[in-house]
Amino acid sequence: DLVDLIHANNMRSAVAISPSTPSSAISDSLGQKVDMLLVMTVVPGKGGQKFMPECVVKVAELRKRFPDKDIQVEVESDPERSAAALGRVRYPPPQFLSLSLFFIVS
Repeated sequence: DLVDLIHANNMRSAVAISPSTPSSAISDSLGQKVDMLLVMTVVPGKGGQKFMPECVVKVAELRKRFPDKDIQVEVESDPERSAAALGRVRYPPPQFLSLSLFFIVS
């Protein structure tokens, strides 16, 4: 499958969920197989958004299901807003990302 192909090429695999996607959309088998889970707290493709704190509960849900998994949070595209948002997070993952673009290199 795709995750095996990614790993066979010495790359890390990840699954991202957008704010409207429940954490339960990540199956146990997929969650165990990928290297990283990414919880987005803004709607992909729209700039200048504010942190959506209601998404943070997904981090806790995923941490409970996958305690040893690399779980990251896409906070905001604006670093100043990201810093303010981090102070509101109750379930901090091991690392936060601040991204405005995802891309695939082939």
